[in-house]
Amino acid sequence: MRDNNISWCKIEDMINHWANTTENAYLGSVYGGRTILVKYLSAPTELTASHVIDKMKTDLYKLELTKFKVSIAVQSQNCVLITVGDNSMVVNFVETL
Repeated sequence: MRDNNISWCKIEDMINHWANTTENAYLGSVYGGRTILVKYLSAPTELTASHVIDKMKTDLYKLELTKFKVSIAVQSQNCVLITVGDNSMVVNFVETL
């Protein structure tokens, strides 16, 4: 979020892409949050939530998410709520891994 011109809509798109990309889907990259998010949905704990947040901050380092409070909460069996600062988004998973 170094560039103040980045809108929440664009950030939301980036997080959504990350959340729906299986880890290691790009050759030579561990980018992707879908695998860890699906595991989190099956057995949410504080430790797992911290792992998900750390993975997201690492993979999306260009957004400088470390400057914001980030939280993840289970909404339903196939849905998580991701909050970054004052903004929230819902990520739905139609299929599980």
